[in-house]
Formats: sequence, structure tokens, C-alpha cells
Amino acid sequence: MPIASWTGEFSARFSRHEEELRRLYLQLYHGDLHAYSYFIDQLYQAYCQRPEELRKLDREREASPDWYKGHDLVGMLMYVNCFSGTLKGVQ
Repeated sequence: MPIASWTGEFSARFSRHEEELRRLYLQLYHGDLHAYSYFIDQLYQAYCQRPEELRKLDREREASPDWYKGHDLVGMLMYVNCFSGTLKGVQ
């Protein structure tokens, strides 16, 4: 869907972050504008399909940019291939 048809929340958020997103994407993917266009179309489609409950969470997190630094979250990273081979092996 063309950017010109975007309205509301997605359009506003995209406009705030588009310059940095474009720069980083094109740097990573060697200036491929066609791929970038496809990527942002996929972002919009994902937004359209996102449940309202998660959109509400997005708005709350955007209002509090340090949300991920709170003491109520725990994160973990596992490289399962380094010690068990597969997720089934971890189980």
C-alpha cells in the first residue's frame, strides 16, 4: 500500500522514525530501495493486522521510552546450538 494512503497513528510514528530507519536499512542492504519499499509495506501490513491490545501496549511504551530498563522485566539470550543443538535438545 502506498505511503500516501497511510493515515493516523502508523503514519505519524513512521514519520518520526523514517529518516533513521531508511538510513540504517539502506546501509545494511547496500542501498536497495526496492527492498526498502517492500520492507516498509510489510511494516504497514503488520501494523494493520496488529491486535488493538498490542497497539495500546505500543502507545504506552512510546510514551515511556525507557520502558525496557524497568525492574519488572527479565531478558535472556540462548544460543541453543552451542550446548544442545536444537530447542528440542534444550527441553
